[in-house]
Amino acid sequence: ESTRWSGLLVFDVGWALFVGRPGENTLHSHQAIQVCVSAEAPLELHGDDAGPVEAYGVAIDSRVRHRIETRSSRAAFLYVDALSEGGRRLSASFGGAGVRVASEGELGPARQALKRLRAGDGWAESAPALRRRILSAFVGDAPELESRGDPRVEETIAFIGRSVSERRISAFELAERVRLSPSRLAVLFRRETGVAIRPFILWTRLQRAVESAGRGKSLTEAAHAAGFADSAHLARTFRRMFGTTLSASVGRLEIRTGRSPHG
Repeated sequence: ESTRWSGLLVFDVGWALFVGRPGENTLHSHQAIQVCVSAEAPLELHGDDAGPVEAYGVAIDSRVRHRIETRSSRAAFLYVDALSEGGRRLSASFGGAGVRVASEGELGPARQALKRLRAGDGWAESAPALRRRILSAFVGDAPELESRGDPRVEETIAFIGRSVSERRISAFELAERVRLSPSRLAVLFRRETGVAIRPFILWTRLQRAVESAGRGKSLTEAAHAAGFADSAHLARTFRRMFGTTLSASVGRLEIRTGRSPHG
């Protein structure tokens, strides 16, 4: 029971935010950049190098092996797609290092927002603002990416949403639907959303799977609803992205999903 996660998971395209008491967290690496903030007791970051590193806020670059321990019942783990707009800003902030510790001054607004967060209906609505404060602690107050509303990109996003249960969505098919070349659609899509098409599809699949699992569906049913070949494929993908298992994390989490493409 001690390995179960408890709290809230807000899952959107290009990012996911966990708030609560972390559970199972063995030494691992994953594709997402992970930013961790604690409102109470410090975090302990363990990795392949000598350690641990103790801090109230730390960012861990994509594919860096790590394990987080904390006695805090109120921590936030933000996972950001490394290829998204927010991910690219975070990557640039590492300066070649795999880990970055934030100062108390940088973390102040994020920790205060995390302390003020109250369980209940307001959690999910507060998640985007908390995400911005956590990002700001590491990359400054960069402006939020705003969609320009290009109808060809909106149609592509809508088609992906309708077709996500299919196992294969080809770039050629997407481009043909909006009368663009695949290369032109790729450039336009990234400019409008901050995420490349292929990662966007993967995040959409994961979001659909998490949403299904959160409604009580089995992992097999969740996998098929999201276009994964089977539950093993979903499990491998989830662990690769987040470093934990969907079955271990979903049991005691309130799960909310968004529809924003911004990362």
